[in-house]
Amino acid sequence: MKGGSIEGNQANYGGGIDLNASTMYFSGGAIRGNIADTLRIDGNHYSAGGGILVREGSILYMSDGAQILNNRANQIGGGICLGTIHPGPQNTLYMEGGQIDGNAAGAAGGGIFIQTQYENLGDFCKAIISAGRITNNRMDGQGYGNFEFGGGGIYVNGANSGANGQLYLTNALITNNTSQGAGAGFAACPTTLSKFYVNQGVAIYDNHTEMGGRDLYALSSQGYGLHSGKAEYELSLRMLGGVPNHWKTEAGDLLPYDQYKGTLPDGHELSLHTDELGNELTRQWTKVLISGNHSATRGGGIGSNGSQFFGVEGDRDLKVIKRWADPNKTLTYVTVQLKANGVLIEQVDLSEANNWTHTFKGLPTQDSDGQPLHYTVEEIEEEGFEARVEVQPDGSYLITNIPKTKLEIQKGFPVVKLWQDNENALGIRPQGVILRILANGQDTGHVVALTAANKWKATICYDLPSLDDKGNLIEYSLAESPVEGYESEIKGNIHQGFTVTNSLKPKPSETVQPQVKVLPRTGQAGGMAYYALASLGLASVLSIVAYSLYRKR
Repeated sequence: MKGGSIEGNQANYGGGIDLNASTMYFSGGAIRGNIADTLRIDGNHYSAGGGILVREGSILYMSDGAQILNNRANQIGGGICLGTIHPGPQNTLYMEGGQIDGNAAGAAGGGIFIQTQYENLGDFCKAIISAGRITNNRMDGQGYGNFEFGGGGIYVNGANSGANGQLYLTNALITNNTSQGAGAGFAACPTTLSKFYVNQGVAIYDNHTEMGGRDLYALSSQGYGLHSGKAEYELSLRMLGGVPNHWKTEAGDLLPYDQYKGTLPDGHELSLHTDELGNELTRQWTKVLISGNHSATRGGGIGSNGSQFFGVEGDRDLKVIKRWADPNKTLTYVTVQLKANGVLIEQVDLSEANNWTHTFKGLPTQDSDGQPLHYTVEEIEEEGFEARVEVQPDGSYLITNIPKTKLEIQKGFPVVKLWQDNENALGIRPQGVILRILANGQDTGHVVALTAANKWKATICYDLPSLDDKGNLIEYSLAESPVEGYESEIKGNIHQGFTVTNSLKPKPSETVQPQVKVLPRTGQAGGMAYYALASLGLASVLSIVAYSLYRKR
């Protein structure tokens, strides 16, 4: 069915359409204002599927612009009923779009009813819902039978002597539903199995009842005949979008994490609500909206005796560690934010109380389309400090706080070369030189080339780490490869920049070294005669010089 409408019809089974061992593709048009009236036979009341009844092994594919509007079943399945009052072959709904709105049931499942298997006869029914709107439906309590977990939007039936009906729900927001009894968002009867997963999961919040557990309720009891038992549940730490559920009891206390999974003891109930309202990802990822539904008993959005699986298995933890580069830290705490695809998921304070460490638990690993999520960790920086975030080999995030007074370096500091060689008078100045960047005296592998073409100036633009593996500040320096004929002097630092001066090396001395005469030992005549001759020669030279000066007067 791609268009048109089916409206104003009446039957006991399938007021608008009765699918009997059939398959229907429903992508457009409307099934509107039909009624499944009650037929009474031998004390039994037969009425199922105000809009569409899916029975005897039938399959319904619903998508796109399909509409099921304002239909009524006096017993079960105001909009769609999977199965009848009696057990039979498995029937299946695949809902990938469309709208189920304004429908009503007298006993269970104002929008959708999913039948169970009784006494191992027949087979259970199931619904796989991945997109669409289930809105403004109601269970009004005017029918026959047990409707204490009525299900304004959806009802999943179950039994302790067979196999539960099954609901698979992904990317759903359950909000603004109401009930006269407990569990306006979701209510689970004793035979239920409820599993919540964070990947493509559900968000349940802002539902309304004056009774307990306005968002989530479960009960274990032996007072419901075939539906008696102990409710089994497994809650996710987070809702669709990754926001923590922070489930609270009726007293307003946070539910301990060790109670997020279990089986309720007989006679016990679990009544929960949350004050959280999701985030931008919750709204972006919502593909199924269950809202505005009402139950005259429990379960305004969803009521269940059966089994439901919300989301897809898989999650992860992410650890954050704070480290201080300044041993004289003055901050008593810092605030760290966790973001997924750039959207805030959660924030936490790190302090001495938690040893400057926190683990974000139960995080989704994928978005609503099954694509991997990208996580980032950011610190709300305090004045005077800079926070550096590094992903460690084990996947944890290390945040290091460093005083800004020590850090205004790392990128974009100048280097200038000066030449003291009388404007290259000797013609030996090279066309370029290579400078090496050292970290604590060790070569980093980074180099800077200064040339005549760049006027012997450059700006170092490497993004250099501030800290070594032990969290100590790194001291950076420069070293120049030897330049023939020149001496090199480097001044400055990485904060202010460097000046490298090259000066000509001094030439070797050209003075003639005097010969050293060995003095003779005492008593050597030859030595005495030598000095006597030397003295006589020196006296003769001095006499000649004096005579010459006298004649020039």
